[in-house]
Amino acid sequence: MKLRDVADLAGVSPATASQVFSGNRPVAARTRQRVLAAASTLGYKPKEATRVIGVLVRPPEAITSFTTGTTSFSTITGAVSLSLLHAGFTAFVCGSFDELLANSALLDGSVVLHPNFEDQAITELESHNIPVVAFDRDPAATSYPWWVGVNYYASFIRLIQHMQEAGSKKIGLLIGETDNVYRRSILQAYSTLSGSSGQRQLIRVLPNDGGAAAAQKMTNLLFSAAPDCDAILTSSSVFASGALAACTERRLQVPSDVKIASVLDGSLAEKAPCPITSMRLDTTLIASQVVDLLERRLAKQAAPQVHQTVLLDLVPRRSTQAMDAG
Repeated sequence: MKLRDVADLAGVSPATASQVFSGNRPVAARTRQRVLAAASTLGYKPKEATRVIGVLVRPPEAITSFTTGTTSFSTITGAVSLSLLHAGFTAFVCGSFDELLANSALLDGSVVLHPNFEDQAITELESHNIPVVAFDRDPAATSYPWWVGVNYYASFIRLIQHMQEAGSKKIGLLIGETDNVYRRSILQAYSTLSGSSGQRQLIRVLPNDGGAAAAQKMTNLLFSAAPDCDAILTSSSVFASGALAACTERRLQVPSDVKIASVLDGSLAEKAPCPITSMRLDTTLIASQVVDLLERRLAKQAAPQVHQTVLLDLVPRRSTQAMDAG
């Protein structure tokens, strides 16, 4: 298959088709789409020295995280992108599967960050012969081997145990809507320790785009329904900041009256009026693991049989300080 065949099918000149792949000159968006669609139909791949990797960010709240102050999505996306560049790849990031698929003719491989439950993106990319690796696994795709990830369950168990050791007896959970391994692990860890301690589960689900305001409102409702609730665990630092605001509104002191922890760290947790305990991911380590796995797949090596997952680091701060601590 030659570039001229792509140009003929797209109805453009070979020079225009060449510019789409080289990027040396701008090409109108519609023309570019026709050329890429023709290349995808014909199975044409340009013979470039640099391999191109598309990075797909799956959770919808990741794209809006900049307006809410969540840094976990940006740090892992940035770390993976820079690690790809360091390894000699060309990388581009998108939040839409359709956008990634529209550029399939350019791709040598893809990285999917935080797959959703029963995520069709990986299946679709594979059907277009685009090798895929994932950061985190799809909980439904138990047989899919090309992933690296975090041992969220063990990490979250450690965080909840830390809260209990600091004196928390009735822990409420504020959690987002996106169904993935991260969310399921939080719920599993919370349910496990709640059951072992005989605590009634206090789970509240928040809309991902509700932000701190939704968390503040839900925390107030939670306190009204369960006045003996003495701790709040949240799935993001944005929700944790909202929980802290609700405590301030109700004149509850953190940590003496209520303890607060965020599952993943972020600037909002670190710089809150009462700094919030959370868990931190070594993004440099996980990014290198993602790229190593991708290179293994592109080299057509055997899929890993055992997955070495990493643990999150506990970052204790004042929000969970034990009452008898100095």
